[in-house]
Amino acid sequence: MENNVLGLPHDEPSRVLNITRAKELLEGIMIPPRPAILIDVLNAQAAPEVNLKRIADIISEDVALSAATLKVVNSPFFGLRVRIGSIHHSVRLLGVNNVVNIATGLMLRTAFSDLSGWFMDRFWASSSRLALYAALIGRTCTSIPPDELYTLGLFCNCGIPILLRRYPAYKELYTEALEQSERSVSEIEEAELMTDHTVVGYMLAQQWQLPDLLSHCILRHHDTRDYYTDAQEENRDSLQRLAVILTAQHIEHMITYQIPSFEWKMVGGAVQAFLGLDADALASLQEEALALSEGNES
Repeated sequence: MENNVLGLPHDEPSRVLNITRAKELLEGIMIPPRPAILIDVLNAQAAPEVNLKRIADIISEDVALSAATLKVVNSPFFGLRVRIGSIHHSVRLLGVNNVVNIATGLMLRTAFSDLSGWFMDRFWASSSRLALYAALIGRTCTSIPPDELYTLGLFCNCGIPILLRRYPAYKELYTEALEQSERSVSEIEEAELMTDHTVVGYMLAQQWQLPDLLSHCILRHHDTRDYYTDAQEENRDSLQRLAVILTAQHIEHMITYQIPSFEWKMVGGAVQAFLGLDADALASLQEEALALSEGNES
């Protein structure tokens, strides 16, 4: 692990221990490898002269991925005046980074296509909402590109399907953990499984070679430590990503359960102050997020 990527207090030795233990617990359970199409897209994106047509061609070759990407591009969040009918048009209109980030997150679904049922249906719906909420909050409170936050929202809980493969009863454990507010979700998972989905999600993000900032936000998105009140100026930009995903989680939790999560009760006030959100602004964001998700489902 790279040290202090988010500029947070140094507790990396314990994190390394947790990751080593997770690898032992998950022995025999395959973390999905980086998809070949993602490798091709990222290689094309990293070329000295970026070929937009080539990148659009690669994504378009996967019919399911292309369709899912276009659904997101045409969602109410982007507010486009015209309906986009092709990946090539998307790349020209939104830019290659936007489209690649969206497509990368959507590849998760293919990676876990062996899992189905009510729990996974709820998982994918929740991931989509978190992605929308994170992009909305970021657009309102930060200068971080919305597509980057959208990808973070899709990936932040990516460790959950891996734990489901390892522990068939995990769906009940996770569902019950969300419905209470006396301990954090990751603390409950750690007590029962000796690992948690943030650590496992970090492992997947590293294997897929996602950016370090994104990987470390995945690792810490259920942390209950106040990193925000005394944040150093040089760390504010990186910490904004973590604050945004915590706020997106809070909005998702309030809409679903009508009570704040344990994590928000512990650090929500500090996160709000850090992002410059008063109670009215947060309530307005929640209303906008609910309308946005309902529009995306229609």
